[in-house]
Amino acid sequence: MNRHDSCYFCGKNGFLFEGPELTGATASARMVVERRHEGWPGIPHGGVGIISLMELADHLDGWMSRHPWRADFRFGGDPIGIGSRVSVTAAGAGDECRGRMSPDNCRHDYLTGVVRASSGGEFNEAAGRISTLLARPVSARNTFSIPLFSEKILFACEGQGRNSRRFFEIRETEGGPSYLAAMCGEGMGRMRCDELNRSGDVVHPGVLAAMLDETLGWAGFVHAWQGGLTVEFQAIFARAVRPDERIYTVGVCTGMRGSHRKKLVECEGAVIALSGEGEVPVIYARGRWLTTTEFKDRMLRHLSAGFL
Repeated sequence: MNRHDSCYFCGKNGFLFEGPELTGATASARMVVERRHEGWPGIPHGGVGIISLMELADHLDGWMSRHPWRADFRFGGDPIGIGSRVSVTAAGAGDECRGRMSPDNCRHDYLTGVVRASSGGEFNEAAGRISTLLARPVSARNTFSIPLFSEKILFACEGQGRNSRRFFEIRETEGGPSYLAAMCGEGMGRMRCDELNRSGDVVHPGVLAAMLDETLGWAGFVHAWQGGLTVEFQAIFARAVRPDERIYTVGVCTGMRGSHRKKLVECEGAVIALSGEGEVPVIYARGRWLTTTEFKDRMLRHLSAGFL
């Protein structure tokens, strides 16, 4: 059986859409943005667009199992919100697949993306920076939790009620930057993957990308001290993650520029898996988030109630 037949995201009554239309080297689907797709109130989670384009690329050429591979996304253009009707399209072209998500009657795409092959060297260089960061001695830790906005994206139906919060730990390192470690579930530690949504027999890579989008974004929000939205997001997938593994995510802010009202933060991070070799990065990500005072109050409401 094709793994998409029972897919949580694109199978029958799929969370995003049902069975895309395939025409030669092109895939397309229609969806309506609903309350269950929210990230910030009234705004779809970045993972909605990311996973939609990944799904179409995989339908066309099995990209989600072609390790190592990478996916690059850029958000902007016409906004979408609850009730928006959108089209998602992707087309294969040689060694890559390009896609876009557009609201009806739009002038500019809400999201564009490209999926292509990566190299072990590209991943190893990036993952090496994360491993170096994690090897630094930690001098202080502060933990807080917030509601898990992506509960319905990350978890299979039976696990959603048990995983309603996201836990963050701010780790200050000796002689280096502070970074954010994150997991979902009942507290800090390494998260079990057996309740995460899957693609066939492995954890869905779009789920892991959505987790990284949140972790890296919040690393930037804490640094800028105001919330915001994803502008660009890139991820490199070195290998699949199995349901029997334990993982957590990390994010670090690597740069910030702009005024008080609008700050653009740059962050990088990874999915960290526990293996016989210790804690190993298996997916690397980086991106940029635009933070604004509009989202500061929203962020602070969650933070004020969330420190443990």
